Formats: sequence, C-alpha cells, structure tokens
Amino acid sequence: MYSGCKFRTRLPIGVTPREHNFEELFQRNLEKKMHIKGYADSQRDVKPSDMQVGDSVLVRREEINKTTLVYEAEPLRVQ
Repeated sequence: MYSGCKFRTRLPIGVTPREHNFEELFQRNLEKKMHIKGYADSQRDVKPSDMQVGDSVLVRREEINKTTLVYEAEPLRVQ
C-alpha cells in the first residue's frame, strides 16, 4: 500500500522521558482546580450554606402538574 513512500510520524524519536515529581504535579493540579472552581462559583453566584445539624428544612418535590405542592408537607431535620 505504501510502497516506496517514507512513513511519516509525529512521534518524538530519540527523546528520553523526563522524571516527574508526582507530589508536585498533584499539588499544582489541585491548585488549578480550586482556581477554576472559584471562578465558576463566582460566575454562578454560589453562596456558602449555613445549614447545621438539627435544622429543619423543606424538601423540594418533583413537579407532576400545576396543582401539586412544591415542597413536602413535613419538614425534615438535618442529621
């Protein structure tokens, strides 16, 4: 099929692999992810939750039709 044609490759030839410090790479990756998360949270106007153990909360119910209630009738306690 490739008779007489030189096979072209983009693979590095004769390059030795580098030594990696995985702890440093992991730390750098974690810092980058936290930076991205902070930016996404600021764009979505995310606020920290102030719920604590023992608080009563209302649980949102799946909407079936217009007449169903939005929340469950009885509040639940945070555990």
